[in-house]
Amino acid sequence: MATNFDLKAKKRLIEQLADSPTALICNAADLLGIEVPYMDQTVKCLSPGLPPLVGEAVTIKLDSSTPGNKADAESYFRMLDEMSGKDLPQVVIVQTVGAHKKRECAAGDGMAKTMISVGAAGLVTDGGIRDLKDILNQGFKVFGAGQVVHHTPYVWSGLYEPVQIGGITVRTGDIIHGDMDGMIVVPEESWDNIIAACQVTLDFEKKAHLVLRQSGLSVSSKKDQVKALWDAALADRKTNQEL
Repeated sequence: MATNFDLKAKKRLIEQLADSPTALICNAADLLGIEVPYMDQTVKCLSPGLPPLVGEAVTIKLDSSTPGNKADAESYFRMLDEMSGKDLPQVVIVQTVGAHKKRECAAGDGMAKTMISVGAAGLVTDGGIRDLKDILNQGFKVFGAGQVVHHTPYVWSGLYEPVQIGGITVRTGDIIHGDMDGMIVVPEESWDNIIAACQVTLDFEKKAHLVLRQSGLSVSSKKDQVKALWDAALADRKTNQEL
């Protein structure tokens, strides 16, 4: 498990992770022998032109599709109030729990503006998003099932409870990372050394790609050379004090 991760250390890690693509972090975790929880294709990046979304998860549930809903936003406003006092990039994780999954709408541009005002970097949901153009114009990063134009009155619940999104469990306090390739939870057991592992993995990938792109090499030679490079990366893991 991660050690000595106070608020300052967690913020620094989030800032460092923002410089890496999500797939690189997955590969770096492979180097460490750590399994990465990653969301399935039901959760898509809806802001592919923006940098990766990285931050501390804040979890909540929403029913925005059940006919006859009576609005209940108490949990939502409590979440916003408590987010405003944190010195970390926050990512709102919304599991939709209404009657019609494909009609769920987790946010529009007004909600995005409100979330930005309390320090949110983005939102991840298994539901839909509307007003997407205006949301993206604010630089707010969103992941979801797609776009949907309307919703029933919002009923919020389950603040800070674990949620099921894209086939994985996300908990408040998790560090999440996502870009146009998808969304992951950065395993806590990797926090101590994931940055060093990213550096080793990136070095391996650059060398491997130089081999793989050569038209004059046989497939067998490429296989052998890439294996040797990976073995060297694994050896570096064993001798590198940061790993």
